Amino acid sequence: MVRPGGDALLVSAGPVLLSQAFAAAELLAGRGLECAVVVLPWLRDVDGPWLAELAASAPVFCLDNHYAAGGQGDAVAAALAAQEAAPVGPVKRIAVDRVPECGTNEEVLHSHGLDAEGIAARVGAEMPSRV
Repeated sequence: MVRPGGDALLVSAGPVLLSQAFAAAELLAGRGLECAVVVLPWLRDVDGPWLAELAASAPVFCLDNHYAAGGQGDAVAAALAAQEAAPVGPVKRIAVDRVPECGTNEEVLHSHGLDAEGIAARVGAEMPSRV
């Protein structure tokens, strides 16, 4: 965990989405929503008990800079679903949902809503009573 917070959990892998997740958490903190940020070392083999402990009953937002199907969000959802003892909030996926755009990292992330502003907007829309 690179940033604590109890209202939601942002899960990413790799430096590109980690930096966007952290920046999104900072934006959301300015609106009164404290999001924890977790970076996983790989897309698979998720430590379900550890992640369930971090998530508690907060919603989990998985950030994938590729299509959602078969990605980290699926692995996180499966790992959390296997944890019967810990209540976990819903698992949402923020990912590429159409043919990927071309351009610089910043342009592509923005186009797909995977930049800090896009992530913050999506999380805020999913939790309207909190922001």
